[in-house]
Amino acid sequence: MIASRTVEARPRTELGRRLAEIRARIIASGEPLLDWHGLSDEVAKRRGEGRSAVRILSIHPRSAEP
Repeated sequence: MIASRTVEARPRTELGRRLAEIRARIIASGEPLLDWHGLSDEVAKRRGEGRSAVRILSIHPRSAEP
């Protein structure tokens, strides 16, 4: 899945500025941004694991149970 590219926030920290620069370079290259499922799949692939979206999604604040 591809994440939306419409979110634009002004970073307030050096880390935020660095991440914003990286994000801008990825968008400029035409490479699609990953959503949480895509990110989880990419991490699992790099670790040599099978599909493991549950592990990363479980740390995302919106996926936490109330």
